Formats: sequence, C-alpha cells, structure tokens
Amino acid sequence: MTCSPSARGAADLGAVPGRNGDALAGNPAPAVLDTGRVLLVHVRNAALATEDAIRRGKVSAADGRRVRVRHSDDEGRTWSAPKEITQETERPEWRWYATTPSHPIQLT
Repeated sequence: MTCSPSARGAADLGAVPGRNGDALAGNPAPAVLDTGRVLLVHVRNAALATEDAIRRGKVSAADGRRVRVRHSDDEGRTWSAPKEITQETERPEWRWYATTPSHPIQLT
C-alpha cells in the first residue's frame, strides 16, 4: 500500500486509529492481504490510563488496553468502523501490550 499525496489525509495510518474521542489509540499495524484489502490492527486505552497505572492493575479493563481491527478496500482512502477483538487476542494476565513494532503477514 502506498499513500499518494492526495490521499495522505485519509490514509494517514496514525490518524485512522487516533479518532477515538477522549481515548488514546496507536500502534497501528497494517497488513495488505492477497485480495488487496488492508487490515489495520491497533490498540486503544482511556486518555488518563497511563502505562504505569495499567501495568499495576489500577485501571479497569474497559479503560485499559483494547485491541481493534478495521479494514480498507480502497487502499486506505476510507476505513471500516473499528471492531473490538481484545478477547480473541489477549491473555487474561496481560495488562500492557502493543501491536507494533511488527511486520504482519497473511497466513493461508
């Protein structure tokens, strides 16, 4: 996937997960599938939930790290609504984790 200058505003991978109201989002990990669909996995947590507070268990699960995925079928110009996948990706004992740095791949 490449971002042309005209599409950069919509395809800015940092901005896409960052649209979360008063919550923080980041660590975008894009992967281009063989169909051309772009998957974007990212994490989200409450703005006031610091890494230290999350690691010490001082933050509720709802405000702690949450994993989301969205997709684009037009090379990043538009994106689906985020889908919560935390339960499928997180172990119960984990409190702090990130989706990057990484190099996602498609498994067949």
